[in-house]
Amino acid sequence: MTPLLYTIVPEENLHSMALTFNKCIKLPIQIINEEGKTLVSAGESPHFCTLFQKHLPAYDTCEKMHISASKKAIALGEAYIFACHAELNHIVFPLISKKTFLGSILVGPFLMDSPDSILISDIARKYNIPTDEALELYDETGNIPVVSPSMVNHISHLLYSLFANLIDDSKEELKQN
Repeated sequence: MTPLLYTIVPEENLHSMALTFNKCIKLPIQIINEEGKTLVSAGESPHFCTLFQKHLPAYDTCEKMHISASKKAIALGEAYIFACHAELNHIVFPLISKKTFLGSILVGPFLMDSPDSILISDIARKYNIPTDEALELYDETGNIPVVSPSMVNHISHLLYSLFANLIDDSKEELKQN
């Protein structure tokens, strides 16, 4: 079944935009559907995420968090910056048409400060991660991009500029919110 988003925006356009964004900004970007499933992906998520996701409870997935953040972005009428379960940062920009949520542009993960042992000890405690696996996570934090808060703000504005006009009337709906 064709995703609803592809009935409005051609898949090739979304692939091209995501790839261009990734090559310029050097952060992973995904285009997700209304259920949080990845439709398009450019740039690899850090191995940290794969290691960490094994410790998430089945009822609390990354997809659910991405959809929740997307709904907050819709309410705000703009891109939304949030921290995921692992305290990694993401930016989400919702794609809507005629008050219908079609999916989102998801950028990240990244950190806004250099990683330290406190980050890992906090998530290890919260998710009961054994010490050896927590150390492996810590080793992987060096592969997570670090982006300054001011640059994150610019990236957020860039997302709005690039994607707000992607769908007719989407920009107006976001402005109203």
